This record gives sequence, C-alpha cells and structure tokens, in this order.
Amino acid sequence: MISKIEQELAEKEIFPYLEEDWINEIKYFTQNEFNNKIIKNNKIKFVSSEDIRNLYNFDEFSPYDGEIIKFADHFSAYLEARSSIRAGITSTDLEEATKDIKKRYIKKNIFNLPVHKLFV
Repeated sequence: MISKIEQELAEKEIFPYLEEDWINEIKYFTQNEFNNKIIKNNKIKFVSSEDIRNLYNFDEFSPYDGEIIKFADHFSAYLEARSSIRAGITSTDLEEATKDIKKRYIKKNIFNLPVHKLFV
C-alpha cells in the first residue's frame, strides 16, 4: 500500500518537473527496488544475482541488485533498532524485530560477502 502511494505521489509531485528522459531512469531505481534487474534491448528484465554476476555485470545492462538493496534496508532497520535499545528506548516488538532480522541473515552470503558477520 505504501509503495502504491509513493508511486502515485511521484507521478503527481515529482515526474511533472523532470525531463522526460529522466522519468524512466528514476522509475527503474525506485520501483521494484528489491528485485534484481537489468535493462536488455530497452526492456527491464528480472534476473538472479548469479546472472548479474556472471552475465550482465556490465554498464550496458545497468545491473541493479535488489537483493543487496533489500539487505541494506534490513540492516539499517536492525542498526536503528539496536541503537534505540542501547539508548534505553525499547519494547518487546523492537527486541523481536532485531532478532527476526538477525535470524533472516544467519549464515547468509550475498555476492559471496558474509553479511551475517555484520550482525552482533
């Protein structure tokens, strides 16, 4: 629902002020932001991280690794929650959220990066 509202606001409040050539590029980076994708033959194609790494890791494809973006989003939420807890602002929901995010990335590697080691 939030994503839909964001798209509607962008259409009304942002895109009318942008040059026409920029609108599709902005949409590429702001819509389906957690999906891995490339641009091939002027069309957006959803692909795996492995395909990005092995086949499309060239500027001509505008590779976009949504999996890393999703991790960054989760990790920043984790850090924010941990910071609040350390500052004495806590709740059962906040504690559970940090545990759930940490659990999601146990022994997880993204692009061969051991991201699970970032969670302490």
